[in-house]
Amino acid sequence: MAKKLGVKRIVKKITLWECPICKTRYKTETKAKCCAQKPVEKQSFAVGDTVRCKETRECSYTSKKGKHRMYTYTGQVVKIHGPEPADEEYEKKWLGWNSKRLNSHVFSYIIEFQCPVCGKKKSDIRYAPELEKA
Repeated sequence: MAKKLGVKRIVKKITLWECPICKTRYKTETKAKCCAQKPVEKQSFAVGDTVRCKETRECSYTSKKGKHRMYTYTGQVVKIHGPEPADEEYEKKWLGWNSKRLNSHVFSYIIEFQCPVCGKKKSDIRYAPELEKA
């Protein structure tokens, strides 16, 4: 006869503090208050807007010569994420160290577009400085 293994239910109670703007949870009240004091970036685009990406992308479709093709795209905003805390590393590396954006809540935009290289429908997530109205 097999012996039954007894398992215990362990409940661990933790207290978290939530920023009322972005709903990010923090372990300390001070960090949550600091986040809540950051301003909210003005939405640059709305759902349905046609936008153009300023940066080039690489299509995974391989040409007959064995090379990937670079392209820029124009598409429509289908969803907006945010407000959310700025991604400090991304902002510093790619968006030019804009301290106004670094210390605020920002929006990210999901864009759907048709790839000009392979013709497939694709989507991309971008921040406002990477986009312009088409």
